[in-house]
Amino acid sequence: MLEQIIIFGTGGHGKVVIDAVEMQALYHIKFLVDADPIRVGSKIKNYIIISEQEAFSLASDTELSAIVAIGHNETRKRISHIAKCSGFKLATIIHPASIKAVDVIIGEGSLVMPRSVINASTHIGSNVVINTGAIIEHDCKVGDGAHIAPSATLCGGVEIGEGALVGAGAVILPNIKIGAQAVV
Repeated sequence: MLEQIIIFGTGGHGKVVIDAVEMQALYHIKFLVDADPIRVGSKIKNYIIISEQEAFSLASDTELSAIVAIGHNETRKRISHIAKCSGFKLATIIHPASIKAVDVIIGEGSLVMPRSVINASTHIGSNVVINTGAIIEHDCKVGDGAHIAPSATLCGGVEIGEGALVGAGAVILPNIKIGAQAVV
């Protein structure tokens, strides 16, 4: 039997995460969660949307995993922290159409999207988004809560600080260090 998971966030990024969870085939999506009361009670792909309050009340009753499907780094970090403190296990979602070297370390609550590549001796922190088609070369370090946007490339030995955003299509040259909260 598949482990149950709830997904926080039902916007565009959330829809892509739903697909990744379905494709990974390790979890059964129990609920989607949104803070917008207009969305609560509606459905996406037959998954009902519940409020954050309802979701957090479930954490103490049952063992559920959660993934925060919100692209904004600070919001994702905040919701992930609340979810974990409420008792959820933070899932790491790795789309099966991604490529990851065997020695890569990926922290809890992180998301690796399709066509992304993560090469040898790389460390990805917690609550990180490695978005569609991103390339993370060897010996890189990506800090907690960072977001590597679609088609961005980190060449070898790059370090990305906590909460940083590397924008779509950006190329970070070898051995460059990007500071915490930076936007590239």
